[in-house]
Amino acid sequence: MDKGPAERFLETVKAQKGLVAALERDCERIRAEVISLRSPALGERVQSSRKADLSDAVIRLEDAERNVSRELKRLIRLREEAQKLIAREAAPKLRAVLYSWYIMDETMATIAGEMDISERHVRRMKQEAIRHLEKLAADLGLIL
Repeated sequence: MDKGPAERFLETVKAQKGLVAALERDCERIRAEVISLRSPALGERVQSSRKADLSDAVIRLEDAERNVSRELKRLIRLREEAQKLIAREAAPKLRAVLYSWYIMDETMATIAGEMDISERHVRRMKQEAIRHLEKLAADLGLIL
C-alpha cells in the first residue's frame, strides 16, 4: 500500500531525527580529532603542518556544528507541525501511539510495553490512526 501525504510527512520527521543524530556523531568525531591535535606545550617546537591540520580541523568542526544547528532547527519546525497533525487524531490512545512513534522516536516494543499491549496491536493502532489522518488531510485539502 502506498503511503499517503500525512504518513510521508510523519516519516520525514523520523528521518530528520536520524539525520540530526548522524550529524551530531560526526561533530563528536571531529571534536575528538581537534582535541588530539591540541596546541603544543610552551617551548615545544611546532611544525607548520601541525598548525594547518589543527586549523583545518577547527574549520571542519565549525562547519559541522553549523550543519547540526541548521538541521536541528528544521527538525524542531517539522516536529511542531507533526504535533499539530497528530493532535487532530480524536482517539487518545491512537494519538499516543503516533506521538510516541513519530515525535518521541520510541520503538514499537517500548510503546507496547508502556501501553501494556502487543507490538502487533501497536502497529494496527498506528495504521488506524494514519488512515484517520489521511482521510482528514484529504477532507480538509491539507497539503503536507
